[in-house]
Amino acid sequence: MKPDVYGQKPSPRACHSLNKINKKLYLFGGYDGQRCYEEMIILDLEKMQWIHPESVKGIKPISRNAHTMTSYQTKLILFGGHSGTTHLYDLHIFETE
Repeated sequence: MKPDVYGQKPSPRACHSLNKINKKLYLFGGYDGQRCYEEMIILDLEKMQWIHPESVKGIKPISRNAHTMTSYQTKLILFGGHSGTTHLYDLHIFETE
């Protein structure tokens, strides 16, 4: 049986990252065959609801795919990837609280 999930689900994509911190899944970036994404989308596993944060403080990472993202305590650490035209070697830290 498939669970009911509310909210706007992410568009289909590949080469994204998906990490779990506490009771939430964090999806970032990816590629759909035409463009790369720069959005962070969250699935609240308690409410089974997709969340699209409106604002994020600090410098937002550019669109990318094929990056790495590691969870550490309440942080997500994003490194590198590919923008669609160039290899990236930047580092970003996203605080989830």
